[in-house]
Amino acid sequence: MPGINTTGKPQTSDILLGRGSIKLALLDSGGKPLGFRHIGNCKVFSLGLEKETLEHKSSRSGVATIDREIALSQKINITVTFDEILNFQNLATFLSGSASQSVTNRAATGTITDAVLAPVSADTKKGLTYELRDSTGARLYDINAGSLTVKGGATLGGASTLTGAANVEIDAAFGTVFIPATSTFTNGHGLWFSYTSAGTEKAVDMVDMMTVSKQSYFLRFEGINAASNDKKFLVDLHSVSLTADGDLSLLGDEFAEATVTGVAERNETGFPTSPVGRIIIHGDS
Repeated sequence: MPGINTTGKPQTSDILLGRGSIKLALLDSGGKPLGFRHIGNCKVFSLGLEKETLEHKSSRSGVATIDREIALSQKINITVTFDEILNFQNLATFLSGSASQSVTNRAATGTITDAVLAPVSADTKKGLTYELRDSTGARLYDINAGSLTVKGGATLGGASTLTGAANVEIDAAFGTVFIPATSTFTNGHGLWFSYTSAGTEKAVDMVDMMTVSKQSYFLRFEGINAASNDKKFLVDLHSVSLTADGDLSLLGDEFAEATVTGVAERNETGFPTSPVGRIIIHGDS
């Protein structure tokens, strides 16, 4: 059976064809894992032992030979490649950021009257796209196009309403306004908008990039050995800090994937007898 081989003979059941899934948990103040979250399908999970040594060479013969090697340090390197990219918690891990759920959408929180869409400026032109924001800079998303009014003019008092696709194109999902070349809007004039919440606007999920310098996780690999009747085993790493390794392709003809790497850290607070980690196989045959 897998595990400790007490037979003294080779066992094909010890051959590994690995499958499985990875779960991450934040650590509590005592170094123990909180709730685990599944990071989805993973294409790669690998461990690599790296050791730094100091060699002593004997000079007592014509060819110097090593007569002592002392280990100075050793570490376990971790590589994880996942492909559920738009899991925002995964994305936040890759981008050293933080994920937020149901962020307030300004479009859902009342009436906005004559907010500046673009100022009176030589830079305000046809052929450009402008974001819908209130006076504090809060964005509007998932708007009801029928609740939006856009005006253009040299002054707010003299501004006229822009109507029809020839004059203004609205991206309701992302809360933007495009002024096409066919618009009656005059380059250099200002743009203003008014919006009244329709009650159907949804909140948004968001990842803020590069807001976290370091985050340690308990990493658990729930392994399945396809070469041994799907025998299950666990790899527990008691403290791991993961960072992006390589690029994340957001445009391409293949399924996107992302790779994070890290080092298995010592977690003596939560696991004093095995601070780095454990591999566990049930003892049944």
